[in-house]
Amino acid sequence: MNAPAQPTTIRRKRDFLRSVPLFERLPDQALDRLALLCEYHTFSDGEVVFQQGDSGDRMYLVVAGRVLLFHSDRAGNVRQLAALGPGGYFGELALLSDNPRSAGAECAGETELLSLSGRDLKRLLAESPQAMRGIVGGIKGYDPPERPLTFWEKLRSRSLRGRGRARGKQDQAGTPSAAPPETQAS
Repeated sequence: MNAPAQPTTIRRKRDFLRSVPLFERLPDQALDRLALLCEYHTFSDGEVVFQQGDSGDRMYLVVAGRVLLFHSDRAGNVRQLAALGPGGYFGELALLSDNPRSAGAECAGETELLSLSGRDLKRLLAESPQAMRGIVGGIKGYDPPERPLTFWEKLRSRSLRGRGRARGKQDQAGTPSAAPPETQAS
């Protein structure tokens, strides 16, 4: 990864973070703290942000430009998973596990990113229950663009399905329903 570029103003970072659905519900104080913790980076066309298999403890947010996410299978076949533009985020799995990166990320054109370390995000959440509620609220209210689900979205989906089964909801065939509880008929 290249070295951080000249930092943008805290106000610019804050305004951008407020536009990202994951963070849009954060209280102002937590958003200000988050803006201070984010590092600003610029990348050139074709520059690799990280490779599949790399260790990682950072997530990235696309401020400007485009990032392509790729996955290579064991046979060496490469598949593009997503193309993310401004407001998109990736690498969030690294914040929750010690597993290597499951995909690689490469910039398509001049690209500006913010990065956030898992350590800093965990510290922010520990210091501010309001920040935790804001991020969870952002996850609940997020209507993802057409792309593969992120870890946070998969986690939410599993949580909702689990609640439906726990209440004994069943479909017409008598098997537990996988639909979120709010979409099931009573």
